[in-house]
Amino acid sequence: MSKTWFEMEDLKRHTFNNKVWIPLYAAHKVSTAKEVGTEGFHEDYFGAHSIIVPKQEQAEAYSLQWMDVGNRHKPWVDDDKAFHSAMIYDWKINGVNPVLIQYIEIERSRDVHINPDIILALGLKREGDIWICPEEDYAEVIRLIRDIDKEPIRLEIKAEFLKDYLCASNSGLILLTYQSRQKIEQSFPYLDWDGKEEKIDKSDLFDWSGRLLSEFEGSLFGGDVLVSHSGRTDTDYQEDIPVYDFPTDGQIFHNSWTVKPRGRKLLRAISEIWKKEWIEPANKSPRIRRDKVVSNIEFIRLVALNRIKQISRSSTG
Repeated sequence: MSKTWFEMEDLKRHTFNNKVWIPLYAAHKVSTAKEVGTEGFHEDYFGAHSIIVPKQEQAEAYSLQWMDVGNRHKPWVDDDKAFHSAMIYDWKINGVNPVLIQYIEIERSRDVHINPDIILALGLKREGDIWICPEEDYAEVIRLIRDIDKEPIRLEIKAEFLKDYLCASNSGLILLTYQSRQKIEQSFPYLDWDGKEEKIDKSDLFDWSGRLLSEFEGSLFGGDVLVSHSGRTDTDYQEDIPVYDFPTDGQIFHNSWTVKPRGRKLLRAISEIWKKEWIEPANKSPRIRRDKVVSNIEFIRLVALNRIKQISRSSTG
């Protein structure tokens, strides 16, 4: 790790608009090592949310913050009995959720669903955790990545297919990402951060902050911890379902004590970056809108023929 790694100069310059694959959803650790709270621990986390937004609302889309987009979706009914679809995003702007996150409460697990409109528009077929396009030589278009416990952690779509859909729907995609990097060591001589204040770097497209926190090895806290314990003295343990009246003096107890941390004093360096990026639609939509696109192969062939004619004229002249 280095100052450059913590200050995320690569991520500040990084843009998904010119990448082959674009994340529509992500929540995973890019890398991690050692146990939390121990010297040498480090972690790199990446998260992403996205919303399809009409082009005329692009400026409003930049007003969205990371916390404005939830990590689970469900239809709901407001106070006026109006029904709101899970596929529609209607907070601050009017948009569409390209990915639907279903949280299963009893299992404490989540599943990821792609908006079926995208699947049908692009003519995709699901095979396991990938979606292919049979009409284009079974090209891989969308892929779902899972962790070792089979939990979905990232869903990506090939940019040319996404931008075709955005063009046909006269929309763009607002991509909100969050990434954090942290490490625990005895000292960080290469970081010129003040341990009491955040170091901040901002632009129109990102907010970055870095800070140093003091803590004891193996502890999640930097100082003393107050522990409080309360209970009742009148519980009848012979009853399957004890019945309680409002407690009186002597029927409740309360104890508290302080736990002092042990171990070596260490430092945790944490840096975080929040970014907003507008993914532009394509100029043409050959797949959905059936727009005609000039063939690059034909263009190259014509250039070659013209060059041959020029050489032929030069030689005969």
